[in-house]
Formats: sequence, structure tokens, C-alpha cells
Amino acid sequence: MLRIDGRLLAASVVGVFLVGAATGFALSSGGTTPVTAGNPDSTPAGASTPAPTPASTAAPA
Repeated sequence: MLRIDGRLLAASVVGVFLVGAATGFALSSGGTTPVTAGNPDSTPAGASTPAPTPASTAAPA
């Protein structure tokens, strides 16, 4: 029967976790579409702001 040292097994599990975490972070942070003249459907980051309220659009007194 194959014997595996506990430290080697723990290091392997940690290594797989770190590679998976790095891959997930890299894939999730690269999902934005750049705003270019050739891509009219793209929206700039932060474009989904709420509609202005009457108080924010009122003329200053």
C-alpha cells in the first residue's frame, strides 16, 4: 500500500488551494469590457449609478 507523509499531503492540499484561489481571482477580476470607440455597447466602470434625486439637482440658494 502506498504510504503518504501527512506533511506532504497537507502541502499538496495547500498548494492546490492557492492555485485555485489565484486562478479564481484572476478570472473574476478580468471581466470588464474596455470602453472604446469601436465598441459602442461597452459601459464605463461605475456607469450604473442611481438616478439623481431632486435635492441633488436643485439650484443652489
